Amino acid sequence: MNIQPVFFLKEIQGFSEPTLQFCQALSRRLPLLILADSDSMGGKVNLENVVYKSYDDILKGLKELCLSNDWVLLFSNRDIALGVENFVRIPLPFWTAIDAVNQHSFTNHAKKKLIYNKLSSLYMDSIGNDTDKETHFLEECFKKAEAKTILDCCCGVGRHDYLLGQDGYTVTGIDFSASQIATAKRIHQHANVQYLVDDVRSFDLAKKDYDGAMCMWTTYNYFSKDQDFLAFMRNIWRHLKKGGILVLDSKNIPALNKVRFYSRTSQHDDLTLNLLIYKRILGNIQNSQYFYFLNQNGKKNFYLDEEFIRFYYLQELITLMGQGGKFELISAFGDFDGNPYSEKQSERMITVWQAAKEG
Repeated sequence: MNIQPVFFLKEIQGFSEPTLQFCQALSRRLPLLILADSDSMGGKVNLENVVYKSYDDILKGLKELCLSNDWVLLFSNRDIALGVENFVRIPLPFWTAIDAVNQHSFTNHAKKKLIYNKLSSLYMDSIGNDTDKETHFLEECFKKAEAKTILDCCCGVGRHDYLLGQDGYTVTGIDFSASQIATAKRIHQHANVQYLVDDVRSFDLAKKDYDGAMCMWTTYNYFSKDQDFLAFMRNIWRHLKKGGILVLDSKNIPALNKVRFYSRTSQHDDLTLNLLIYKRILGNIQNSQYFYFLNQNGKKNFYLDEEFIRFYYLQELITLMGQGGKFELISAFGDFDGNPYSEKQSERMITVWQAAKEG
């Protein structure tokens, strides 16, 4: 797929440091085209990839680019519309300021994510995963604890639950997103699995003696406020039998590059999905931008989605999970192969906890 990013030189000269950082990361993946509007520029600047044209010629040139590329992305605050489906104008900056979202729980933000709503049907195509390996890892944890009834908190589309159900586990999957649960029931339905729409911080089931629970794929990290995480943790404890286990999985912040830019492609039936992902870490907060390029039956659509998550360090988890004597740490792994967790080297931080006898 050919994607042509376009910028105006005059706007680049006023970019903030985060926006310039994005441009640099983008330029390492795609060749940038920088336009200098000769009608408004005071003089030429000697830079590579800069094209000087009149404004009318720029509009004509953008239309020609649309004919020779799958997508043309114009990163600009100029109000330009060409009326073609493969041209997208993205105002800058296109991300939400962290200070604006950090005042509230990221759970409020997560509820608005397109991938949990309008784009839920694309979830399995958009994530990089090895569900078989992840589920095998979970089963090894559950076998050691002789756990057969499992509570999956923030279950998403049920990709782990379905495989667990196939292997004889009885699973209840809970997610706040009605769209995700609808997708789970459509593609991952199983007689041993029940899916429910609810908030994992406050759901109240009749069954209070589950053998095990899990929260996978950096999902508990939407609980950016300690009180949200504690409500989540206490509610799981309330539904586990004493001695039951909880598996928490997330990326490992100390080992992550602070700026990452990568792509994914998925194609099946009449749908082609190309996804560009830009992630940046500021302190213990990660802001992600997801650029979705869809081509279905020859019709093209573009979506831009955003995500904020808070990373927890292992010692933070130990402190929070131990409040009120609820959970004790059993093991910490660095990947789904079962290797020990290393703060500076591990790709993931997968922790296994046991519900205390009293709490």
